[in-house]
Parts: sequence; C-alpha cells; structure tokens
Amino acid sequence: MPYSYYFSKLIDPNPMKKILVFAFLLVGISAFAQDRKPNKNVGGQFSLGVRSTISLFSDAGSSMGTGAGGQFRIRLYNFMNTEWFGDYLMSSIGTIGTRTDYHIGWSVMFYSPKQKPFKKYHPKPYFLTGHCFDYTRIAGNNPFYQDPNHSVASRWSSAVQAGLGFHIPFCERVDLSLSAQYMFHLGKDITAVTRTAVNGDEFLYIDKEEASINGHLLISFSLNIRCADLWHDHQKKGGARKAAPDPDGQNPKHIEQ
Repeated sequence: MPYSYYFSKLIDPNPMKKILVFAFLLVGISAFAQDRKPNKNVGGQFSLGVRSTISLFSDAGSSMGTGAGGQFRIRLYNFMNTEWFGDYLMSSIGTIGTRTDYHIGWSVMFYSPKQKPFKKYHPKPYFLTGHCFDYTRIAGNNPFYQDPNHSVASRWSSAVQAGLGFHIPFCERVDLSLSAQYMFHLGKDITAVTRTAVNGDEFLYIDKEEASINGHLLISFSLNIRCADLWHDHQKKGGARKAAPDPDGQNPKHIEQ
C-alpha cells in the first residue's frame, strides 16, 4: 500500500486506530533492526510499549470503558520486572452521560524462578501487583439540564491492584502481553442516577458522596519492544563475566541447567 495510506491512519482522530498503526510500525522496525547481542543478565533492560485497555466498571452507572495508553518497563532481576503505565479511557452512561478516566501507575511483575530456555511464541506467565492514581470525570449530555452542581463531577483516587498476565515473545526484542488485574480505589464516590424531566426527557443527576472503596477489572493488551540496557553486568575480579540464567528469553543461547 502507498505511504499516504499509513500517514492518513496516523492522523485519524480515532485513538484506537492510532495505537494499532503504531503497534504495527513497532513490529516492522524490530523486524529490520539488527539483532542485539545476547544479554548476560536481564537486569537493567528497558522496554517501551503501546497498549489498549478495557475497564469493567461497577459504579457510577457505567459498565465498560475502552481506551489506549503507553508504558515502559525496567527489569530488575531475572524473576522481577517493573511496569510504568498511563491510560486514557472513555465509556458511555446510556445515551445521557459520559465517563472519562485517566490512569497513572506502576506494577511489579513476578516470574517463576525456574530456569527455562528461550522459546518463541511460548507464553510466559507472571503475577503482578502495584499502585495507581486515577482521575475520573462524569458529565451529563443533556444540553437542557446543566446544573453546575449536579450535571458534572470529578474526583482523584488512589488504588492498589493485583492480577495475572503472560508474555508471548515474537523474538528477542518484541513481545505481546495480556494481563487482567482488579483495582481497588479509595476516594470520594460519584453517583450518577437517571431522572426524567416534566417534559419526558431523561437526564443524568450526578452527586458526590463520602469517601468509599470501589473497584473495577482492568484488562490490558500491549505490544512491547526492548530497546536498551540501563546498566552493565558486574565483572568479578580475576575472571570473566558469568552469564546469568535468562528465564525471559533474552539470551537464545541459554540452556536449562
């Protein structure tokens, strides 16, 4: 296809189309990139990724939100990785309201300590837990009911989350990841109730309540590329560097002990 086609997709106002096009560009770049040297230790590896998210809400009248975002990872040990992410999600409350959510957070990912050789397309599971800051805004869509106190509301909340996920490595540099985690938010609750005006029109009545705990399930689908090593292996005195086991598949020459 001509380059103008891909350029038109990049400037498309739909954010989901943008993230899909960017994901395919990452795969194309990695396919033509020069193979990196096998790592002797996965600690310090830096990855960039794009992600799409689905959030299953249980409060404020909305049921499901979809969105997109980005993330980066910093690997600490063979069995531990960290993920730092940002998400933008939108959902509809029937036809009379809109909910917008922004996530900024981090997670720690724990892998099995068992040493395994690298295998393409072989799922690698992990457990993750972390923390997130969330900004939520709910607004009514009825232009004839615009009460500044009850037609729009917003809040900041803090959340802890935990869940499960897995990587599918395409090659040494690129992996596809899927995770599902439940997020517990602590902050002021926002209630959104459908009401009917005297003329029969429906509108959204929004109100803030006291602090409470509520939650939702967040499902993330991401494409990631490993692009840098932030620190080097330590060299022991009087000898060469010793290659560490690589359970995440970064060293294709690693053989299970």
